[in-house]
Amino acid sequence: MIIKELSQLTKDEKEGILRRGARVDVTLVKEIVESVKREGDRALKDYTARFDGAVLEFLRVSEEEFARAVDAADPAVVSEIEKAYRNILTYHEQQAENEWWTEEEGRRLGQIVRPLESVGCYVPGGRAFYPSTVLMSAVPARVAGVKRIVVTTPPQP
Repeated sequence: MIIKELSQLTKDEKEGILRRGARVDVTLVKEIVESVKREGDRALKDYTARFDGAVLEFLRVSEEEFARAVDAADPAVVSEIEKAYRNILTYHEQQAENEWWTEEEGRRLGQIVRPLESVGCYVPGGRAFYPSTVLMSAVPARVAGVKRIVVTTPPQP
């Protein structure tokens, strides 16, 4: 492996680094999407075992599991998460867009604000936990009036 200081790179080398993207096997991605469309949860469980090394019985966390997790958590941590939730909620409530209309010279102009029906929030997994990612993606969706908010995170094998 060659290690270079960023300050020592030429302009072309820096541009090359910025241009390189993730190498995505588009064929594999299409295969996975089609498989999940056809087979639903069964395909999700198969891919989870294949890519994450985790065998899952259920894909959803029950209300009881949530309650047990909150009960088992450090109360000080729960309190701080609740405080962050309130702060983020207050901020986004102030930011919420409203419909407006104006008429001028025989024209009616305005903005219609409609929430999405459903939103997916991805929370990275691994060695750390990211409650801030849940809050910063799900709370604005809730304020916007999204009816269905789904949070997903990789399993721990």
